[in-house]
Amino acid sequence: VLKARELGDFSANSLKAYQELLEGSFVMQDFQSFKESLDVLEYPPLFEHIPELVGNVMKDLYAVPAGPKDRIYPTLRNHLTIGEIWGLVKLWRRMMKI
Repeated sequence: VLKARELGDFSANSLKAYQELLEGSFVMQDFQSFKESLDVLEYPPLFEHIPELVGNVMKDLYAVPAGPKDRIYPTLRNHLTIGEIWGLVKLWRRMMKI
């Protein structure tokens, strides 16, 4: 880009060297590696429902009850429907692509 600026030529041909340098750098590799991240970040429950859910589950897990505690899965089932569990599984699969 600096070379193109010095020459005053910002044509596609002049900027080709910049594109080649960019493609050879880690920047483009990162773009390719994280191209699926928008699919995860645009999942509304990630910011709306999941933080509240995690807080409620942790509160139940770390509370000291009068008797024995439920195991983790029954505690989760108290807060989640089967559909929500499958939604979390789908989210996890999306995250595994990143």
